[in-house]
Order: sequence, then structure tokens, then C-alpha cells
Amino acid sequence: AIQFSRELIRRKKDESGVPGIVVAVSVDGETLWAEGIGYADVENRVPCTRGTLMRIGSISKAIAAAAVAKLWEEGRLDLDKPIQVYVPSFPEKTFQGKKVTLTLRHLLHHLGGIRHYKTPTKNGKDKTKPEDTDRPDAEMEEFYMNRKFKTTVEALELIKDDPLLSEPGSKYLYTTLGWTLVSAAVEGASKESFPKYLNKVLKTIGMTSTYLDKNEPIIYNRARFYHRNHKGLLTNTPCVNSSYKWAGGGLLSNVDDLLLYGNSMLCSLQTPEDSVTPGFLKPSTVKAIWTPASETSCLWKTSGKYAYGMGWVLPARGPLCAGCKEEGPFAALHTGGSVGASSALVVLPTPCGEAIHECRWKDTPRGVVVAIIGNMSSVGYGGIARQIAIHFAELTK
Repeated sequence: AIQFSRELIRRKKDESGVPGIVVAVSVDGETLWAEGIGYADVENRVPCTRGTLMRIGSISKAIAAAAVAKLWEEGRLDLDKPIQVYVPSFPEKTFQGKKVTLTLRHLLHHLGGIRHYKTPTKNGKDKTKPEDTDRPDAEMEEFYMNRKFKTTVEALELIKDDPLLSEPGSKYLYTTLGWTLVSAAVEGASKESFPKYLNKVLKTIGMTSTYLDKNEPIIYNRARFYHRNHKGLLTNTPCVNSSYKWAGGGLLSNVDDLLLYGNSMLCSLQTPEDSVTPGFLKPSTVKAIWTPASETSCLWKTSGKYAYGMGWVLPARGPLCAGCKEEGPFAALHTGGSVGASSALVVLPTPCGEAIHECRWKDTPRGVVVAIIGNMSSVGYGGIARQIAIHFAELTK
């Protein structure tokens, strides 16, 4: 399995030209393979290792979802109340002249109608359309923002007065900036800053190598970040500031911490609620997070049949067409695209003959977790991460 997977990773590196990739795989909580290939820092010839830290982009959403879920199961936060209950400074919204209610549940499923990154038009005016959510982030000007925001509420200035692109609950529109509003709701419910509350969650899980992607601190093992210019030459990425999107795409991590997080989700799902050592979240909570909203089904048809849960991409069950085979085993995943980095996290629970959300085991976690990070923009790892997870799962049955 390792040899097969290593070949997939080397092919991806050769095809994309990414300077460095780090991959790790765990089975039933035990790390069976962790390896760095290429360079974390090309100029100084620093090789990638399993400890190399990179931007994880939208995998941050899956991690932030755990912070929301913890407050929810503790009764400190209601997913279906108007968002203004937790963020009073956020104005009430209308759509097509009608007053609408925006909730945290809408935001977690990308059903809130909040815009994604803006792109400037030729006359210098910002323009955002619903179809812009399908454009690659690297093409969007706002993706490269280098403005420092001191607080989450300050970062909300970017979107709070913008019109909704759809009525909440009616249409899936992927948005990173909508998760800035999610983090503001976490602050309202927890009475703490989002970074402070998130750090408590990370510490509880044991993720000691996951950080806010701040430019000022010395963070050891942080990689350099790259892209290719119009001539195909490798260049350093411009300096950016992620303070406007901590929850949506602003974290640094390494593969070991990502495995730890994936396995914490497996433990939470599979450990009986009355266990002496329960998971970080209740099984029912993970079931809710890993249940896709019906309005999000059949997304990304070119790469498979997927839907969106709360901060996680999930398989939309059933065959793609008459006579076609099923998409494969259930796997929760998220990919990440950052300025100068790409990533993927796949969690594949071991089936037990019942619905995957109902499986309980004496010894947890049971399943495969795969994490891949690389230090170049616009490289897709989701497909091979899922392929690697399925391969390890089949060989360890």
C-alpha cells in the first residue's frame, strides 16, 4: 500500500511541479506511513519532513466546525436562531425585497447566500456574481489580501453590507468569507475571541502543531510558499494576511496534526456516549456534521457525486447513473487551496454492516485517515487522498 501510494504522490509531484509534498496515513489510529518528498524551502534546500508546516486552506473549515459543534452540543449555541442573536452588529438581510432569516446552519452548509472572494472589473469596481463561486480562488483578487484585521468583527466589514446572492437555505454557494461570520458567532456564544476558543479546542484534541497563519511570529518548520508564473517558472508567492478568514482558510498545520484531528472525529463517531473515555464530540453530533444538506447534493459532478455537510465534503449516496456502480465507501473529506499551498484530508470510517453513522466499537478509532499537504497553489490532492485511503482500507480488512 505504501509503495502504491508513494508512486501516486510522485506522479502528482511530477505532473504539477509542486516543490514539496508531505503525506501521512493512519489505520485504526496508528500512523503507518508519513513521508516528505521534495523541498519545504527551495532556495535554502530544506527538505520536506512529516513535521513541515504548511497552509491548509479550507481544511480550516472542518476544524472550525468542531468548535461550533462543541458549543452546540453544550447548549450554548443554537444553529437555527438568527445569526444576529450571536452577532448583533451584523445587519438583518433581505433578498429580492423580502426580509430573510440567516442562520448558522445555513452558513455551515454554504447555504447562506454570502459571497465568496471578490474580483475587480476592468473599470475598477468590485463585482461578485453567484457564478464566481465556481471560479478558482487563485483567480480572485481578494484571495491575495494583505490587510491585517485586529478582530473578527472588524473583518466582517468586508461582507456585512453586501447583498445576499441567494435566499438563505435555497442554494449552495461556496463561501470562505461566510465562515468569518461563523467565527463571529462562536465568539458571541463562547464570550471569547475565536482564536482563543479555537486554541482550547486544538489543545483538547492534542493538536500542538496547528497555528493561525500569522506572518509575524517565528513558527518553526514553516515551509515557504510558491506558485508558477505565466511562463511556468517557480516563484515565491506574495505576502498575504489571513486575519480575515481564520475559520474559513487561515490555519497552518502538519500531517501529524491533521491525522490526529481525523482520528478524533472517528473516535467521536464510534465511541459509545456512555463510555468511560468518550470522544471529543458525541456520536450524534458527528452524525449531524457528516450528514449532507439536501440542497447541496450532486456537487462537483466532474470529479464524483458529492454533497456538503457542516464543514465537510461528503459522498452523495447512490449510483451516478443506471447501471453504474456506487461511488465507493463513505468518506468525509475536505481539500484546501491557499496562496502557495494545497491540501487534502480524508477520513474513511470502517464499516460494520450497519449505517456508517451507527457503528460503535470497543476499541476506537476504526478507519483510515489520509493527510496530504503541498507548498504550491492550485494543485488538487482530494482524488488521490481518497484513492490512497480506499487502498489502505482494502488491504487492512
